[in-house]
Amino acid sequence: MTHHTHRGFTLMELMITIAILAILAAIALPSFQSTLERRRLVGAADTLFADLQYARSEAIKQNDEVDVDVTTGANWSYTIVDESGTTLRTVTSADYSGIQMATGTDVEFEPRQGMPAPATTHTYTFRIGAAGNTKVVTINAVGRIKVN
Repeated sequence: MTHHTHRGFTLMELMITIAILAILAAIALPSFQSTLERRRLVGAADTLFADLQYARSEAIKQNDEVDVDVTTGANWSYTIVDESGTTLRTVTSADYSGIQMATGTDVEFEPRQGMPAPATTHTYTFRIGAAGNTKVVTINAVGRIKVN
């Protein structure tokens, strides 16, 4: 008598494995979504930080004023424009879905040492949705830019 060995999985074993994987994925998905939102929040703040540094350095390099024009809200944006009216850079909320810019003002960097005008503290607050986590980018009166 010959003995046949069967290899592989039964349909029942396969269905149970798929069901367990689906349950694990459903549990992990909300955590993954919040991680993605936090990464977009950090990305928006870091991009503004880098672009403000860029605008400041361009003002010094070109020996002319460089403006950062800001629109806040859910459809936020900012544009960096030199004194001749040339747009150097534009960033919009479309690149960072779900992230709002709650506060922010226009700023002009002076050519002398890249100081902001007006010489006050400028604060830009990014937020996840209407009331989520926040990241703040600040320019102090002497032009130092930092992210909190």
